[in-house]
Amino acid sequence: MVKELRDLLKSQNLDTVLPTALKQVGGAVFPDRMAEKDLADFVQVVESFRGVHSPTYGTTIPMSGATVNVEGNGIVLRPDKTEVVSINAISISNASTGNISVSLTIGGVKIGDYTATATPEETAIGLGRSIFLDYNSPLVMAVGGLSDPSEITTNVSYNLISQ
Repeated sequence: MVKELRDLLKSQNLDTVLPTALKQVGGAVFPDRMAEKDLADFVQVVESFRGVHSPTYGTTIPMSGATVNVEGNGIVLRPDKTEVVSINAISISNASTGNISVSLTIGGVKIGDYTATATPEETAIGLGRSIFLDYNSPLVMAVGGLSDPSEITTNVSYNLISQ
């Protein structure tokens, strides 16, 4: 087993080691005296993998911050299929002369109704909680009433999250 394990790992670093690959090579293990050294090698690989990956799950990826500004109705932010994002802030800008009602949803579930005031300033939306998005749960803006959707801009600041 150790030769197979070493052959599997010699061309990889800890960033590319997948637990499923170790399971395929390792299979069921019934330790005996001959297997002790092999198992010690295997334990070292697993502990190294944990040391690199486990502490970072759910944390912000450095230098991944970005802002999107989307005009009108529709999807404001939809991460790629392999990404999860954490929303830092949301604001809406109103270019009209009157107040405009808007609704924000995540994955089809309403998170709130808001009023964008008729000022040149952005209206901040208080989140009150952590908001995470993935591909199946996009952030969507809907302009209410008879208002012109092109007069609303939604601004979102976000960071990618390790997973």
